[in-house]
Amino acid sequence: MKHTLKRNIILFTHIGKVMAPIKITYDDNEDITNSKSEITLLYNGVEYSASGSDYLWTDTFADLQMKLPKDVK
Repeated sequence: MKHTLKRNIILFTHIGKVMAPIKITYDDNEDITNSKSEITLLYNGVEYSASGSDYLWTDTFADLQMKLPKDVK
């Protein structure tokens, strides 16, 4: 079953801390080896999307970090 979380996240940028809306969609499978997740983040007018297959979302957030501008953490 798919679940969606909509929250705000704090980003650290060259101008300081910035709040940005984030949406996390993930599968709630009993088989955690087959779990998938997606993250959509809106920052500075640009929508960034990332995906992964780690049930802890670790690789999904890593994918997102790689797509964000270098000065955004």
